[in-house]
Amino acid sequence: MIDRNNGLIISDYPVASTPIGHTFTPEKVALSTTSGFTALDLKTSAYSSGNVQCAEVTTSNTFKYASVRTVLKSSPTAGIVEGNFFYREP
Repeated sequence: MIDRNNGLIISDYPVASTPIGHTFTPEKVALSTTSGFTALDLKTSAYSSGNVQCAEVTTSNTFKYASVRTVLKSSPTAGIVEGNFFYREP
């Protein structure tokens, strides 16, 4: 799925990994624009069985500069990993 207003590609595919697989699901992505600023909300769900349902967005746009502000709501559960990263293909 492509959000043409913001140049983002919302992922929609499973990843077979061990010990637990995950599936990128468009329903876990929410975009909103207020006063010229875009907010991106990526959600995941607690694991019960099968693949973990999660979110991913990508873009093929090239940026020289970026200002990125991140707010994470941490889980009190031990062993939870969270974060964000930028990846540039060589």
